[in-house]
Amino acid sequence: MSTTLGNIREKTRGEARKELLERHPSLDFLFDQMDNYMGNLIKRMTDIKTTNDKDLHFYPLIVTFVRLHYSIVDFLLSCDVIEASVLLRKQIEILARFLEVEKDMKQDRVPNVRAFGESHIRRLYGELSEIVHYAKEENYHLLGYENETNPVEPTAIQVMSKYDGRVLDTISNHCEVFDHFFKLMLNYQSRLIAGYITEEEDHWYNMQFVPTGKRIGLKYFC
Repeated sequence: MSTTLGNIREKTRGEARKELLERHPSLDFLFDQMDNYMGNLIKRMTDIKTTNDKDLHFYPLIVTFVRLHYSIVDFLLSCDVIEASVLLRKQIEILARFLEVEKDMKQDRVPNVRAFGESHIRRLYGELSEIVHYAKEENYHLLGYENETNPVEPTAIQVMSKYDGRVLDTISNHCEVFDHFFKLMLNYQSRLIAGYITEEEDHWYNMQFVPTGKRIGLKYFC
């Protein structure tokens, strides 16, 4: 029986993941910790009682963000940078919509990242848009172009997943978007959950999340 393209894809994704974690073993811990945070957040939200129309908007936005997180991590571990970037861009739009609802801004259009004010995440959204839409030719390199004699000059597209150290930049972007979400959720839970205190999550953020990002060398933490 001939090997299908899907079989090959799964094999190459597994190989990319293995090499990534061998080179950066702390990534496994970082993603596990982020996954645990998401799980605990959703568990706490089951006790939240919606009190107004805003809350009815917030809950689906939060759940969608969490669901995308797991898909993004799957793509990142397989070094699928473009696929991860598409979903990261979507997450930023979800955060923008969250802020628009919070500020009573109009919602009958695509979320506007101007809701972030002068935050760096607006520039990140632009960078991700360039990747998603291939606005610059250098973004083609994210498909795994290879040239042994001159890596600056691409010669062939890598159709299947393959380890590429540049995935760390996208992992750093993922952590930046997660950071914005984390801080939004601190405020949101403080408003709606009786007796909620941020001490435990603050401790995790400052003693595990940030130090692990620094240990890996992710640019967002440097």
